[in-house]
Formats: sequence, C-alpha cells, structure tokens
Amino acid sequence: MSSSAPTPAPPSRSPSPSPPPSPSPPSVPSTRILFRVSDGRTAIGEFPQSTTLAEIRQYAQKHLHMDPRTTDISKRMPARALDFDLDASTLEELGLVPTGTLLLCSWEQRQKVLEESEAKRRREQEESGLLLHDRWDLMGPRAYVYIYAALFGALIAALALYLMTSRHGKEGDQSGI
Repeated sequence: MSSSAPTPAPPSRSPSPSPPPSPSPPSVPSTRILFRVSDGRTAIGEFPQSTTLAEIRQYAQKHLHMDPRTTDISKRMPARALDFDLDASTLEELGLVPTGTLLLCSWEQRQKVLEESEAKRRREQEESGLLLHDRWDLMGPRAYVYIYAALFGALIAALALYLMTSRHGKEGDQSGI
C-alpha cells in the first residue's frame, strides 16, 4: 500500500521572528535620600516617592539606630525642620524628589555638641582676654568710663596733631611761591 503521507518539511534556516518585547511593568517613581547623621555617619536609601516621613523615621531607627522620639530630622535644601506634625507627608510633598538630603541629629548628640562648642568658645575668649563681661564685677563700671575717656582723648590728640601738621605744610607751600 502506497500511501502518500505528508512528509514533514525540513526545518527552515531562516531566522524566526523574535517575539515582541513584553511590556515592562510600570516603574514606581523613586527618590534617593542621603542621610547625614550628626556623629559623622552617612547612608543612602532609595524609596518610592509616596514614602511618608513616618516611614523614614522607622528606616532611621532600623538601619541607623536613631531613636525616632529623640531625633531631629531636617531637610538640607531649603533648610527646614521636619517635625512630627509632617509625618503623614510624602517625600514628594516635602520636596525630596528625585533626590534629597536629610540631616539626623539626636537630642543627646546636639546637647553634647553645644556644650563642647560653648566650652571651646569660652576657652578661646579666656586665652585672648575678651571676657570683659565676666571681669565687669572685678573692675567696676567706673573703670570702663576711664578707659573710654582715655581712648577718646587719644583720638582727639591724634586729630589735633594731624590738623596742625597739615596746616604747617600748606603755609610752607604758600611762602615758597
């Protein structure tokens, strides 16, 4: 029996058309935040633009070990403190898109820095002798009146000397003509 069964066609050597590209899932707009901690640490995080400030506080607690109840968060540009009443605001509403910088400072760290800077300023003033307000009680207000009177007298004497020398110079120029 001869049957004429169809024979399979040999595979073609022509390139098969590539399947159409699958549509990529719509990307969620994100923002990159640079965290600067008062102790010198820095960190970078990428968040959806719909992230709230409360979620940023949680991130700082988990990844940067900052207590959200005692940590001040402020925005770098334009400078603005981000208080707890803004916790429901998104990064987009806070103007932190597509990038932003947040400064994190714990209250304990801030107090320590203030005390250190005050002690440094005080030491510099003591070394330079500029602590007049602390010496007011030692010298008394009358001493400052005498100091200012002496300075004023010296200024008047210098002005009188200048005027006399400038007048003599003009008289000498006129007599030589």
